[in-house]
Amino acid sequence: VADASEEMLKQCETLLTARGYQVLLAQNGAEALRVIREEHPDLVVLDLLMPRMTGFDVLREIRQDERVKDTIVLAISSVYKDNILDFLYQLGAQGFLDKTQIQEALAFRVASLLAPPPGTV
Repeated sequence: VADASEEMLKQCETLLTARGYQVLLAQNGAEALRVIREEHPDLVVLDLLMPRMTGFDVLREIRQDERVKDTIVLAISSVYKDNILDFLYQLGAQGFLDKTQIQEALAFRVASLLAPPPGTV
């Protein structure tokens, strides 16, 4: 989980660890990219507006790095416009979640993105 807000990091960590996920945390974009490249997580919850490197920039870097280019990315933000969703999907995000829905939907969205496609089990 990458987010500049310590409160949001704790909330996401609590929600995901309660569901049995191991959670790595990063407080800015540069740290997020470093953790992604070093740890190769299955999924990244990525805030779009962070210091040192935006979530958009992190997503671009992930998609250009052969070692982590297939990492699933769920973008999150509390400030966005409708046209941003198309742009995020063009950059390679697999999903988007408004931060106001984190409490209700984060664990479900993560589980959905990590689930194998139907018929592949």
